[in-house]
Amino acid sequence: MHNMRPQSNAPKTNQHKPAPTSLPARPSITAPPVKQRRNALQLLVVLFYMALALLSWILFCVMTYKLRGQTSYYPDKSYTKAFYGVQERMRTNERYMLAARVIHTIATLLTIPVTTYVCTVAAMAYLQSGGNKRRLTVKQSAAVADQKWWSPMAMIYAGSLPLYMGFSMTLIGALSQLLQSGLVGQDAIRVASSGTERRLEFIDPLNSVDRQFGDAGLYILDLQYTLASSNSIYSGNLWVDRPATERNTRASYMTPFSSSFNTGVYPKPQFAPRINTTIKYEDISEEVFKQECRNETDSGAFYANYAYEDFQGDPVGFNIEVCITGDIRKSPWKITRDRQDFSEALYFSLVSKRNETRMEDGEDETESYDYPNRHFKVSAGTSFGYFELPSHFNNNTAGSLLDKDPLKRNDGQIYRRADNDSSVSYGGDKFLNNGYHYGPLTSLGLALFGYRSFIGARMLNVSSFVEPLASDPDYNCAYLTPLEGGSSACSSPAHSTTNVADKVFQLMKVLANSNRNSATPGQSLFETGLNITNYMFLNGRAEQDRSWTIPVNTDEGIATMRPAISKTGMILGSVFLGLHLGGILMLSVYCLFHKLTASRLGAELMLRLGVAHADLLKQTESEKERENLLKTLPSSVEGGSGLHPIRAYR
Repeated sequence: MHNMRPQSNAPKTNQHKPAPTSLPARPSITAPPVKQRRNALQLLVVLFYMALALLSWILFCVMTYKLRGQTSYYPDKSYTKAFYGVQERMRTNERYMLAARVIHTIATLLTIPVTTYVCTVAAMAYLQSGGNKRRLTVKQSAAVADQKWWSPMAMIYAGSLPLYMGFSMTLIGALSQLLQSGLVGQDAIRVASSGTERRLEFIDPLNSVDRQFGDAGLYILDLQYTLASSNSIYSGNLWVDRPATERNTRASYMTPFSSSFNTGVYPKPQFAPRINTTIKYEDISEEVFKQECRNETDSGAFYANYAYEDFQGDPVGFNIEVCITGDIRKSPWKITRDRQDFSEALYFSLVSKRNETRMEDGEDETESYDYPNRHFKVSAGTSFGYFELPSHFNNNTAGSLLDKDPLKRNDGQIYRRADNDSSVSYGGDKFLNNGYHYGPLTSLGLALFGYRSFIGARMLNVSSFVEPLASDPDYNCAYLTPLEGGSSACSSPAHSTTNVADKVFQLMKVLANSNRNSATPGQSLFETGLNITNYMFLNGRAEQDRSWTIPVNTDEGIATMRPAISKTGMILGSVFLGLHLGGILMLSVYCLFHKLTASRLGAELMLRLGVAHADLLKQTESEKERENLLKTLPSSVEGGSGLHPIRAYR
């Protein structure tokens, strides 16, 4: 008989030992040998992707600055054969731009898949080479197999060189395409063409100064009529130069062209004359006025004195004195297109009285009241010269006043006369109104106060402007007051000498207030008069020979679209694109030099690892213990003669 040991009725329990600190020998999984081979597919995929990405980016960069068939959208030479057939080249250019956008879209869609594929194959090549220094744990292999490039937790708890490389390449690739999409804009531009060129002309203003004879007073008469008929004729030709920095200083100048004028994409700079006159007002004493303003007509100065006074009942009495010092027969203009500056001065005095009639002791008594007397000086500084007109090439901004004549070196504009620096003077002073050669303030003074002006004609014979009393329910216009303009210049008929004198007095009162501040009506009237005078100077005076003109060439161009990338954007986009394409190209070449047993980390490999480590995983009692074990277990892949370790670098 066999000795039987009594058996206990206690239930059997599984007594698990703690997980071994040292790993047992890896079990062997029987499987047929796997053939190792090189795979060039990833290199072909990368080359195809590189062709798409580079082609679209190069097209964007080139078409930003260059039209197909030309060296630039804006050639700097005159019109040549490059300007013919532009429309067909632009249509081709637009087709290229559309193709570039389609290719860029395809490349953007392929960026993540191609990068992921290359990184996965590179990870497999990395893990099957290099010895034990590159062992990966099961957890690290699973993270790479799952392509957790974007998971922060995976980067922290299962980080490895393949995972970091995949993250870097994917991030750079995504940023590269996002940058290209953000940096590549689109501009609507115009391209110069021989079919859109046109030529305008302006009258050479110095031609009217360079005259051997006068004009029989026609220019001043024309200015008088213009002052009465309009106060806004010049408004479109007034250009803003700079913000006003001083009180009573005009920050604008007059040109022959409207302020919106632009030469467009004409390939050469174009120039035009400009003139600006700044005025300054000074209150002066009566003594200073009498010292500076005297009747020196015989020596060429301008002097006018108008007075009206009637103490027999007329309620108007005034005395006006106006003079322009110096010999105005000598022109301040130089016959040159170089910059020139000169100054003028006008002195003005208004002494006025008013009569007031009132009843006292049953009888009418008339008393005279003196209004504040005004004596002041108007100083005008004029600058004339040429400037570069706005165009595409100067950011549509007008150039500054040039010191030298620009037309001598610009064959795009025909150079005419005015090539010396001598001043022109005219003999004879029988009629000071006879001439083209005056400066702006002198011309304005003659038109306002001179021979047959609004004031001069009425004060010469007041009664001749009196009209018989008649019913006028429509208040028809009898005459126009200078510097008012439009309907406000219209004055009703005067039915007495007092009415005539009062119209003159009201105009003189407004002018006498011109030295207050920029908001006063008087200063506005003087500035308006100077603007009109300068406008007429630039745009042709009466009887001027219009054959003396200077051309200005413009080209509005043909509308088209082009990519818009800044130089900084080109550099930034090229750097990121180069990093991405260079990175995946090196990874694909790296894979080409390694024979792989498997082309990627996937479910099959994870299943093999699970079977290989099943016994150890069964011995764990908690999830945490299992996670810790996965961090230490090596992964392996089946090769031709058993299990080869998959290396890791931590």
